[in-house]
Amino acid sequence: MAPLPRLFAFVCCLGLLSSLFVLGGAGWRESPSAGPVLDIEDPTVELAEHPGMYVGGYGVIVETDPTVVEVEADDGTARLVRTENMPSAKKGDRVVFGGTITEDGSVEISRTRSVVRDPWETAYMYLISAIAALIVAILGIDLWHIDRRTLSLEPRETPLHETLRGSNNG
Repeated sequence: MAPLPRLFAFVCCLGLLSSLFVLGGAGWRESPSAGPVLDIEDPTVELAEHPGMYVGGYGVIVETDPTVVEVEADDGTARLVRTENMPSAKKGDRVVFGGTITEDGSVEISRTRSVVRDPWETAYMYLISAIAALIVAILGIDLWHIDRRTLSLEPRETPLHETLRGSNNG
């Protein structure tokens, strides 16, 4: 393979991998059925007018008995969603949920389609991922190199750390 197409393919794969990382972390919502999904973040939608429809969203828990989730609407205002079925939630927790609108306009959240997180868990997740990526990058640089003639990734004959250690001893 010529050097330029190989470099282009490498950049495309790297871009695809990066976009999957961002997309996976975004936590997009999906309906469990093929039916329509109501946008809970639309401030013009009255939930009580759409009983039985599926909604998905994310927000912060502001009350626990009953559970009230504050969802930020598209125009920047806050909407309060009341539910009776939230698993082990505390004030201040972030929640990603999916559920059905009841007759009174509250949301019956599905236990299998909701995730409650403490505020520190997201930061912890990204920190651990960054550390793991750093370790993989260091190992990759230590054990592999790019051949400039063919623009191919090849294993080093001697790992970089051994080469550097050997030059410091002599």
